[in-house]
Amino acid sequence: MEVTTRRPSAALRPLGVATAGTAARFLAALLATSPVACLVDGSARMRERPMEGLL
Repeated sequence: MEVTTRRPSAALRPLGVATAGTAARFLAALLATSPVACLVDGSARMRERPMEGLL
């Protein structure tokens, strides 16, 4: 799982969660245990919310 504030590369497909914080947290945990490379992304407001403790 790549955590970045940059735009995703062509190799990573963004998984959009819009403003769903619960979905973002669940998917981050699920994807951390998976070999799948994915970028969990959301709205501009979602990007302001704290996630560092989970990642």
